[in-house]
Amino acid sequence: MSMYFKMALKNVKKGFKDYSIYFMTLTLAVCIFYSFNSIGSQKAFASLEGMEMDIIADLTAVIGYLSIFISFIVGGLVIYGNRFLIKRRKKEFGTYMILGMSKWKVSTILVFETLMVGMASLMSGLILGLFVSQGISLFTTILFEIPMKDYAFVLSLEAMKKTFFYFGIVFLVSLLFTIGSLSKVSVLKLLRASKINEEMKIKSSPLYILFFLTSITLLFKAYKLVLTVGFRPMETSFLLSLALGILGTILFFFSFSGLMIFILRKSTLFYLKGINIFTIKQLSSKVNTNFLAMSMITFMLLITISVLSTGLSFHKAMEESFETSAPFDASASAYRTEEEITDIHASLKEVGLRLDHQEQYSMIDVYGLGLTTMEVFALEDGSNALSLYDLEVSAVKLSEYNKGRTLQGKAPMELEKNEVLLLGNFSEVKGVLQQYMDQETTITLPQQIYTLKNQVLLEDNLVNTPMPSLFPTLVFHDEEIEGLPIQERHFNIMYHEDYQEISEKKYRQIFSKYKDGTFQEKTSGFIIGDTRESMLISNTGLTTIVLFLGIYLGIVFLVTSMAILGLQQVSEAGDSIERYRSLKKIGATDQMIHQSIFQQISIQFALPLIVAILHSFIAIHVMNRFIALFYPVNIGKSALITAMLFIVIYSGYFMATYMGYRTIIHSNN
Repeated sequence: MSMYFKMALKNVKKGFKDYSIYFMTLTLAVCIFYSFNSIGSQKAFASLEGMEMDIIADLTAVIGYLSIFISFIVGGLVIYGNRFLIKRRKKEFGTYMILGMSKWKVSTILVFETLMVGMASLMSGLILGLFVSQGISLFTTILFEIPMKDYAFVLSLEAMKKTFFYFGIVFLVSLLFTIGSLSKVSVLKLLRASKINEEMKIKSSPLYILFFLTSITLLFKAYKLVLTVGFRPMETSFLLSLALGILGTILFFFSFSGLMIFILRKSTLFYLKGINIFTIKQLSSKVNTNFLAMSMITFMLLITISVLSTGLSFHKAMEESFETSAPFDASASAYRTEEEITDIHASLKEVGLRLDHQEQYSMIDVYGLGLTTMEVFALEDGSNALSLYDLEVSAVKLSEYNKGRTLQGKAPMELEKNEVLLLGNFSEVKGVLQQYMDQETTITLPQQIYTLKNQVLLEDNLVNTPMPSLFPTLVFHDEEIEGLPIQERHFNIMYHEDYQEISEKKYRQIFSKYKDGTFQEKTSGFIIGDTRESMLISNTGLTTIVLFLGIYLGIVFLVTSMAILGLQQVSEAGDSIERYRSLKKIGATDQMIHQSIFQQISIQFALPLIVAILHSFIAIHVMNRFIALFYPVNIGKSALITAMLFIVIYSGYFMATYMGYRTIIHSNN
């Protein structure tokens, strides 16, 4: 056994460049896996309590479940990498067998080699993960606004155990696949492996042109459809746009090589220059296997770009808009059910609430005008996006509105006779309302025409909400809306700065008992209430979980895509050794060969990225439009971070692939 171990060690040392992409991928996979699974163990989170601690627990649990899915991805990647290593060395293994070594002994050598590379990548990945996890911990600390004095360097034994366990299973399963695939191959096939190449099954250029035009048509139809329907995953049209996009992408890559040869052959000067014929043929020779792989890589890159670009901006937008959507320390609301609406103040008194510790409050009733947005705010040219949100326009009393403004520290508003104020902060209607105000100075209601007091839309929220969601609301003199039906009642509280913690604890307890039904029989009606801090924690928790899952999955997809591309290219280098020998014999210089290799790898790396970027323009636009319903979004910073991440990982894999390809060609020449 020691002899086989020594042979394996010698092979790994001798062919380390063959393993470079494989090693780099496993190292990054282990690093990412450990880093994200160590989040719950960070010392900084020990200072959290209550809802915030629950969010960290939920985040840790969700990442744990996602890690199982990630393990399958990494497992498939390891199996793919092992197939490459076997394919690269089939002739070597065949020689071993001719010299009398059994398949079992050859498999033993391969097992030792895989274990050596696996253990080396596992250890290097954990070491790298220790440092990356501190960066993630620091990022999370900032998100939860934890004091930096609570931050400390932490080694997570739980995450380390989980990493060893999952990757141990991954390597065990991949080894079984490797041994199984090697045992089924005959010695003759192993020796002739380098001579077995794939050819284009369709040789008709017009067919490739037809497929290419069809793919472009399908992609344009998919783009148009998804831009029309928006981000509505349950809509048939949305699902159809996805199906058309997938089919169009697959057809694009299937037809690209054939179309490329057809076009370049027409340019005789370029086609016959240097060894361009060879380069073009090389790019096209694997079309039957590569087009599906290239399509899959494009989809993974699309997900990565879209998720990373929108995830960070979504979290930032939520934080910024919360100042507008939740201006009070605590709020309680009641909504009309059938013919009744709860008296919030009376209900709170019934459960023992007493306003103390110098707390201040205001109440505001929201009335229904009985008119829809399109009836009140229709523009003469008919261009009105409010048709998508044709809901009843609300009304509030000036005195109650001003009490809410005073509570926020704002100056009260004044109205002359027949004047009204217009409020609204829901993202999708703000622009339309402002457009109306730019064109009109009055509002026509059935009983009277009113003059708009404000020419700039007021965005004051009447009650705390998780996001800006105030639809068009008019502020009238009190007497003008007497008798209208009350649709909502809101009760808003502001704490005294000296008793913040006491008041926060009191209202959290009261509102939680409304939620769990404790007060159901004690009160004359049901209310919904929450504190600003609780709402902020819930919002932060949800967006943080979504953000971390997006980053986790996005980086894994990026690394997986690059690994598949790199292994694919280096694997094809082994198939092309005889061709490069022939080139050398007819006078091709090393510089010409290096240039050809560089061009091939550049195109193979660039093509799926270019298609993914084109797709992502549409995807990000659609997702931003959806997010903008609730928050104003600016993806500038997150797009820059995504681009930097792509440059680092893409360039690293590109150089490793290029150097590995050159090494294989020269070592066999």
